[in-house]
Amino acid sequence: MDPGIDEANDANEGYYNNYEDDGQEQDDAHGGAQDNQEYEINFDEVNEDDDFELLYAKLRASRKARQKVDEDHGLLVNRIKLLKQEEEKARKKINETKKRAKDIVNTKKRNNEKQKMKREHVRRNEQEESKRAIQNEQMRSEIKKRIGETQNHISNRRRQEAEMLRQERKDQEEMIEMYKQQEQLK
Repeated sequence: MDPGIDEANDANEGYYNNYEDDGQEQDDAHGGAQDNQEYEINFDEVNEDDDFELLYAKLRASRKARQKVDEDHGLLVNRIKLLKQEEEKARKKINETKKRAKDIVNTKKRNNEKQKMKREHVRRNEQEESKRAIQNEQMRSEIKKRIGETQNHISNRRRQEAEMLRQERKDQEEMIEMYKQQEQLK
C-alpha cells in the first residue's frame, strides 16, 4: 500500500468515527456506510492541506449524516403525525363515550321519572278506587236504609189503609145494623 493513503486513513479516523450497530463493515467503494451506522464528524479540523480522498470521505460522511438526519426528521414527523391521529381518535372515542354515558344517564333519569309517574298514577288510581268503594258502600247502605224506610212507610201505610178499611167496614156494618134496626122498628 501507498504510505500516503495509510496516512490519509489514519488522519481520516481522527475526523469521523464510524460506529457499527450490527457488526457490518463500511463499504467505501460504493460511497458510504450501511443503513445502521452513525457518523460523527469533526469539521473544525478540516484544512486546505487535507488530500482529496480525505475531503471526499469527509464530504461523503457529512452527506450520510445529513441523509440520516433527514431520514430521522421524516420518521419523527411521521411519528408525530401518527401520534396526533391516534390522539384525535382517542379524543373522539372519549367524546363518544362521554356522550353515550350522558345519554345513558339521561335515559335512566327519564326511566326513573316514568316509573315514578307510573307509581304515582297507580297510587292515585288506588286511592280513587278506595274512595269509590267507600262511596259505593255508603250508597248501598243509604239505599238499603231508604228501601227499609220505604218498606216501613209502605207497610205502615198499608196497615193504616187496612185499619181504615176495617174501620170503614165496621162503620158500614154498624150503619147497616142501624138501618136494619130502624127497619125493624118500623
